[in-house]
Amino acid sequence: MTRPARRYLLDPASTLVGDLLIGGTPLTALRLTEAGRDTVERIRFGEPVDHGPLLERLLATGIATPVPGNHPITPPRIAVITPAFGPPTHPPAPGTVVVDDGSTPPVVGATVRSERNLGPGAARNLGWRTVLDERPDTELIVFLDADVDTRSSRPTDWWEPLLAHFDDPAVGLVAPRVIAPTGGSSITDRAERAAPALDLGPIGGRVAPGARITYLPSAAIVVRASALVDIDGFDETLRTGEDVDLVWRLHRQGWVCVYEPGVTVEHTARPSVAAWLDQRVGYGRSAAALAARHGAAVAPWRTSPRGAAVMGALGLSLARPRPRVLLPALVIASTVTAAGLGLTRRIAGLPRDIAIRIVAHGLLRSTTAALSAIRRSWWPMLLPLLAASRTTRRLTAAAMLCARHPARLAADLAHGAGTALGTIEHRSARALLPVLSAGRLATRPVDARERSTTPD
Repeated sequence: MTRPARRYLLDPASTLVGDLLIGGTPLTALRLTEAGRDTVERIRFGEPVDHGPLLERLLATGIATPVPGNHPITPPRIAVITPAFGPPTHPPAPGTVVVDDGSTPPVVGATVRSERNLGPGAARNLGWRTVLDERPDTELIVFLDADVDTRSSRPTDWWEPLLAHFDDPAVGLVAPRVIAPTGGSSITDRAERAAPALDLGPIGGRVAPGARITYLPSAAIVVRASALVDIDGFDETLRTGEDVDLVWRLHRQGWVCVYEPGVTVEHTARPSVAAWLDQRVGYGRSAAALAARHGAAVAPWRTSPRGAAVMGALGLSLARPRPRVLLPALVIASTVTAAGLGLTRRIAGLPRDIAIRIVAHGLLRSTTAALSAIRRSWWPMLLPLLAASRTTRRLTAAAMLCARHPARLAADLAHGAGTALGTIEHRSARALLPVLSAGRLATRPVDARERSTTPD
């Protein structure tokens, strides 16, 4: 299938220096040919470009993201499925296949019903299998949860701008941005806006374990029917986390998953604080089951020896009766300088100031992620140490302060409680283990004309 030329967005965090393009996740340095630099410049100025090896690498690393809906498409055969447990919060659009997941009383007007509640994954599977049994020529399946409001996007056919992504035959799933309710004034509405559960932000791209965007919520997604058949749909044994598992299994099978924030839908907040916190506990509870299936992809903190050294220096400083900034400052300065100089030696033409800035930003992200992991995953384990360890108390306090909003702190603590419960249920601490990467530069050729080096 020939792919039409399309427009793409260049990640504003990427850096172009001479024939070097640096950016993406994992951080990648691409050595561009003259034609490659011309391609990058055309992307920067909003001109359409053809698909090729360089563009594929830009997309895979997140340096470039496609702009949807900029060329005519042939309307595919689509089915819309809404799983419901109880009356839908928002009236389904005409033609929606409503799956009653064992509600009492039954959902009025449901298309198909399960006699007992089996969970959202099983309800979605029942829906798409029913559709393909009746209409085997269906090409795309739209899953839309009953508590998602699409009126902020468009009243019907809100998914149309997403369809251009499916011009790429490798794309198996596309998801819009799921935002918190914009008009609600309840305490949970305000909490959801401050600490959204499903909003992945304004920058799109490909989704995969270890990428900048690692998962997609299934509250609103469009999936290629053949991709669902390929992996046999959702894992029905997962009550939560089934959407994360779906994306990761699609990726494992070679399908591309895309996050497209140019389309937005609203996810209704839970009706009470207790329900809102229980939702976050449920998300955390899924970590152990996901770790059993996907291993290190669930790791709460991924870092290099340099990042671990910075956290170690911070811990030693906080262990003193009066914390000193000198030790962590020296460790950070020496680490950043040495690693930056190392980058300039390995990547010819990389200016020293840019190399140092790259390393500094990476260490900052690593430290922020470690403090987040303390709040979101590790705090239940640290409770027995709080009374005896000054360092633990101060690190935990720093992690709490870095949440920056009471709602975010509450959401993270609830997630951590759920992670602890899941760990106990599955008798495995795998979901709590950090991942320490080698931190080396790997060189991988794109083709005979394009080379890339990637700091892991």
